[in-house]
Amino acid sequence: GYHNVTGQKVAVKIINKAKMEMMEMYEKIRREINILQCLHHPHVIRLYELIDTPTDIFMVMEYVQGGELFDHIVQKSRLPEHEARRFFQQIVSGVDYCHRHM
Repeated sequence: GYHNVTGQKVAVKIINKAKMEMMEMYEKIRREINILQCLHHPHVIRLYELIDTPTDIFMVMEYVQGGELFDHIVQKSRLPEHEARRFFQQIVSGVDYCHRHM
């Protein structure tokens, strides 16, 4: 979708509260939200906005063209070394940032 205020393309993660409670995921989701609200790095997905309704939580997040890295790897079945190296460097950069700022 698109963010109403900025017009920017975004991804929306919808979390059903009943399912979250049933799966005992409440604390994990709250922790993820709290962490994402504090992180600002080019290789960590940004959380722009949180909409909390009686039944669902909507996480308005940065849209990344191309989708999930896992799906990209499965589709190609094998990555060229230079592409794998670039992804690995980006992942390490993002993880390093998270470890230093959490």
